[in-house]
Amino acid sequence: MLRPVLITTAIVGVILIAELLLTLLGQGSLRTEYIEFGLAMVMFLVILIGSYWFVVRGSGKDI
Repeated sequence: MLRPVLITTAIVGVILIAELLLTLLGQGSLRTEYIEFGLAMVMFLVILIGSYWFVVRGSGKDI
């Protein structure tokens, strides 16, 4: 199937849930903001690498 899309979506979903929990339970400290920024950068890299993987390797189906 669309393995790159599924893997990228799963990783980004986990990061988004972690950011949501940090936002709701983090009490707005500076440390929490740095962690959220770091997670956003990781999410950006995952999306970038996943897109590259999808373009270079394809969806896994031969047309």
